[in-house]
Amino acid sequence: MSYPRQVVGAAAAVVLDDRVWRAFGFKGLPRRGKFFDRFVGKEQLGKERFLGTDLLSSHIALGAQHVFARKTKSSQARLAVVSIELLMEQDRMAGTLGFESVHEARDRLIGGLCDYLSGTAAYETIFLHRGRRFLGRAADVWVVSAVTLFTTSSTCFQGIEPPRDLSPDAMVGEGAEDLVQRVLQGPETVIPR
Repeated sequence: MSYPRQVVGAAAAVVLDDRVWRAFGFKGLPRRGKFFDRFVGKEQLGKERFLGTDLLSSHIALGAQHVFARKTKSSQARLAVVSIELLMEQDRMAGTLGFESVHEARDRLIGGLCDYLSGTAAYETIFLHRGRRFLGRAADVWVVSAVTLFTTSSTCFQGIEPPRDLSPDAMVGEGAEDLVQRVLQGPETVIPR
């Protein structure tokens, strides 16, 4: 199985885990269809969208850092971007994540990669600042959950063996290079020191 598929699989396993959602105050992974979203408040939908996309982008970034721990940031960015592109190829993935278009979902996920791969702060700090950016102070109640999640997250990538001779440049397809460059430019969320 390819590295992008392994990284996406491990990241998706975290997002689909009811225990993770319960740790953030939900009854479990939301399982209603788009039709029933109209009966849920905008704030609740915003929290669900943020949590789903940031769990994905942060864990794809963690996976890329695990696989290419001894390689450059460029290598990690390439694997992460290819993983997100693979994810966006799945039918209705954007709608499942709560977005109107693939472009909107991809943009949010890539924005997460920019922040998480920047190395400017610990993942839980980045997660909370991104939460404030998209949800305001409503994300502040997730402090303990975020710290707990990110201190145990590395275990989900233990089964992925880092490559010995794979060139990260070989993974990036046509048109994805601009996304890699965007990720390499650094964080999109300003994190005060």
